[in-house]
Amino acid sequence: MEGDDALLQEQCTSVNTLLEAFDDWTLRLDVKVAYSVIYSCIFVVGLLGNGLLIENIVRRKRYYSVPNLFLLNLAISDVLLCITALPITPVLAFLKEWLFGELMCKLVPLCQATSVLISSYCLCFIALDRYRNIVTTTKEPWNLRSASILMAFSWLASVLVSGPLFLSQQLDGVNLNNITICGQFCGEYNWPNHHTKVGYGFVLLGVQFLIPVSLMCFCYWKILQK
Repeated sequence: MEGDDALLQEQCTSVNTLLEAFDDWTLRLDVKVAYSVIYSCIFVVGLLGNGLLIENIVRRKRYYSVPNLFLLNLAISDVLLCITALPITPVLAFLKEWLFGELMCKLVPLCQATSVLISSYCLCFIALDRYRNIVTTTKEPWNLRSASILMAFSWLASVLVSGPLFLSQQLDGVNLNNITICGQFCGEYNWPNHHTKVGYGFVLLGVQFLIPVSLMCFCYWKILQK
């Protein structure tokens, strides 16, 4: 079996070889250099900026507050996204195959989806906290304990919502018009059927974008009216 795989790899064609006929920009050296520099700058700035924010909030007790707790979790989610997205994206753009193994193929989408969900929820909680403090002044403000419980629940819910990505992601080879493509590719190849995949996509769109944005728009609109 391993001999057959080795033979197929010897007879395969790389994606970059196929794209040479289309003058693909990702094959150009100047594009690779510019792309790498931009992503490296974003990676460094993202880690340093969010790292300093995390360090300041954690080390200085006078910064302990409900809004800063939400900002802390927002920064943590940004660091998670920086680590799992920025180093890998240029490699995929240039080599166009997955080099990081099957476990990372499952973990990277899970971490990225969890990070985006937490970012959305943190921004939503910040808006709700301001709404409660400005519009509904008669209600008791959130304290650190209730905000911590809220964030713990949000992290757990985000991981559970992102879980199907971990289960559906797997490595697979690709054949295109009887041409065997070199390497392995990480994708959502393990869904039971197409309808389940589309349905999950709509659920993710709702809980990741539509619901948080609707709540934020409502809160800030009410604040503006106040």
